[in-house]
Amino acid sequence: MPGLPTPPRIALLIRAHLSIKREILENIGQWVAHTRSWELEYLDDAIDARQWAVSESVSGIIAWPDSDENISFLSRCGRPVVTLGSLTGTLRPRIRFDNQAIGALAAEHFLQRGLRHFAFYGERMNYSYCTERLKGFSQRLKAEGFTPAVFSMQHDSQSLKNVLDQASGWLRDLPKPIGILADRDASGTHLLAMCQHAGIRVPDMVAVCGVGGDRILCRLGTPSLSSVQLPGKQIAECAIDLMSRMLNGDKVEPTTTLDEFRMIERASTNMFAEDDPVVHKALSHIRDHYHETATTDAIARACGVSRRVLERRFKNATARTVQNEVLRVRVMRAKDLLLDSEYSVAQIADLCGFTEPQRLSEAFRRHFGRSPSQIRTGKRPS
Repeated sequence: MPGLPTPPRIALLIRAHLSIKREILENIGQWVAHTRSWELEYLDDAIDARQWAVSESVSGIIAWPDSDENISFLSRCGRPVVTLGSLTGTLRPRIRFDNQAIGALAAEHFLQRGLRHFAFYGERMNYSYCTERLKGFSQRLKAEGFTPAVFSMQHDSQSLKNVLDQASGWLRDLPKPIGILADRDASGTHLLAMCQHAGIRVPDMVAVCGVGGDRILCRLGTPSLSSVQLPGKQIAECAIDLMSRMLNGDKVEPTTTLDEFRMIERASTNMFAEDDPVVHKALSHIRDHYHETATTDAIARACGVSRRVLERRFKNATARTVQNEVLRVRVMRAKDLLLDSEYSVAQIADLCGFTEPQRLSEAFRRHFGRSPSQIRTGKRPS
């Protein structure tokens, strides 16, 4: 009796030093355990690992390259390769993040907090993902009439102490209260430490947001760091799909861009920068009660003022109506649930205060130009 065909062996050239990469590895491993479609080899980025990856037993490689040397190796390895992340060179197919969308989401988060001063802290401005996040951050703020201050760390000819001293001075001189986007979670924890050493209160005077959603790094900060979560599960699913199609000889898209992200709010941005106590109370009430029947009359009663007074003061402070703010909070919460839960669209509509799923779909098309199902898929081939 002939034996069963040997499944293809896929090498995973992904360092597991960040939670996003561990999540990708975990999801690929779970899929393989469930389907038994592949065999896996986990490799780090050492030279001997790259030599092993081109052995005859390896059918394909899924890689997150982090050096030009790795890119050079992958480009000449003679195997189907799916690359992840920002440092991919000319390798195709690749799965990348829309880093401008990441920056725009962070800007939106700060705007929701009522902030009027903004900054970007970049420790890796020589990487394209950093400049792209700054661009998206700046463009979203420019649409509201704001321009962020920028600190670009340069390591070339200065000691680390001098660089950090310059960053600390920049931080002290910024107008307060202010929202600062760090280019990644590690940079965000550095900012938190600088604020602590300078006696600057976080989040009351400086709200800090990172990028990555690394659970360990974000919880090491004091206070804990808010962050834009990168979609590890979706990356793994896309990588599996692309590699499976390549092994079958099918044509695949050269670039798949993931552009839906979730803001994980922790203590470092848990604030409202609003001088008007009535508006501050209204914003807090909306955030806590968006899922209820949040009429303007009910919110005015909770704030101890008339509807007319609330509407006037709210519009003057935020440039939005009360009901526009209620709808915005509901839509953003619904988007989080779409990306981070298995609830149906109907269940999410009910949880977020929409009277019926159709209302949620209409709101999504107005806000995002996409349906809830398109948001949940979260990928756009380009």
